[in-house]
Amino acid sequence: MRGIPVAAAAVALAIGLSGCAGNAGYSTATARGLQRSVFDVASSAAGSDYSAALTRLSALERLNDADAEKGTIEPARHDAIARSIALVRADLIQLQDAATTAELRARLQQLQEQQEQQKTQAPTPPKKKGGPKPPGPKG
Repeated sequence: MRGIPVAAAAVALAIGLSGCAGNAGYSTATARGLQRSVFDVASSAAGSDYSAALTRLSALERLNDADAEKGTIEPARHDAIARSIALVRADLIQLQDAATTAELRARLQQLQEQQEQQKTQAPTPPKKKGGPKPPGPKG
């Protein structure tokens, strides 16, 4: 699967965030909050909980936007994080779609196997006793 690219993107995003702590307009507290959010996204993705990862990614996006509005993050850094979020979101959506497809295929296969099993276990209708009567004397 593509879990590794998501994890790699999340790690890259985290490294990018940690590298800018202490820069003008980007406080250590802002960096820590964003890093925590990135860790949450990566943890959910690593556990194949793509729905939770997408929810947490949206929270990270809101945090990034709020920090930009407050002026606690430089516009260029905000934009770089927003681009990373978009890439991670695209990966997560693909992973979620692939997992859903695989789950549906497995369920369909299971249902088909159950149907085949029911066909082979179904009782055959009983034969009529005596069969057809031979033609009797005309009379």
